[in-house]
Amino acid sequence: MDHDRFVRFVKLSASVPGDAAEQAIEATLPTLAERLSKERSAAIVERLPEELVPCMAAGVSGQQFGADEFILRVALPEPQVRAVLHALRRAVGDDVWSEIAAELPPDFGSLLAPVDGIGAADFVARVARRTGLDGAGAGDNDGARKAVDAVLETLAERVAGDQIDELIGQLPVEFRAPLRRAKPHRDTPSKRMTIEQFVDAIAQREGATTTDEAVAHARGVLAVLHEALRESDFYNLVSQLPLDYSVLLPRP
Repeated sequence: MDHDRFVRFVKLSASVPGDAAEQAIEATLPTLAERLSKERSAAIVERLPEELVPCMAAGVSGQQFGADEFILRVALPEPQVRAVLHALRRAVGDDVWSEIAAELPPDFGSLLAPVDGIGAADFVARVARRTGLDGAGAGDNDGARKAVDAVLETLAERVAGDQIDELIGQLPVEFRAPLRRAKPHRDTPSKRMTIEQFVDAIAQREGATTTDEAVAHARGVLAVLHEALRESDFYNLVSQLPLDYSVLLPRP
């Protein structure tokens, strides 16, 4: 991929003008070089367009910081950062890209996920359609968003911490807060809950929700979660749940 195609890919993916695409590239690549090892950055440089090689000259490489700090350092909207990273993936190839992804912590997953994946608004809209929580006005899905947050936070209390990190990495950034809220509340690696306790916790978090409604909301959110995750990742997640939770899971 040459320089012009790289910039054009970012421009189209992020829906920004050409100068903004170049600004995003010039901010994202140096920050990536700060996070990666020198060896990994060198592998990228070998396949980058010549004009972009100076962007990989990091002051201090191998710095240990997560995805949130990465976004703060770049100081640009996440969609632009993701667009640059996906242009980079096309430029360096899957072999080098897999090594890059392996060197980054799980919370980078949402930055590395396909640009055309399910976004937060789409996720909530799908839940709204499945649960009947569509608002009265166009785009009014506050009830569905509240259900998504309640189910994700309760699910995060029930599964192991590494699974929460995987979810944070794969789901849109807007859903990180409910997933992270569960962590300080957990007095064991995974909080044991009967299905009745699980549903009650969802109802309490939503407020003014009956048990039957909470069950329907859990089913809707888990069904869309199945659509949003890779099959193997969804299986790894739900395999931690007791068998009686199967009534909440999407049917094959």
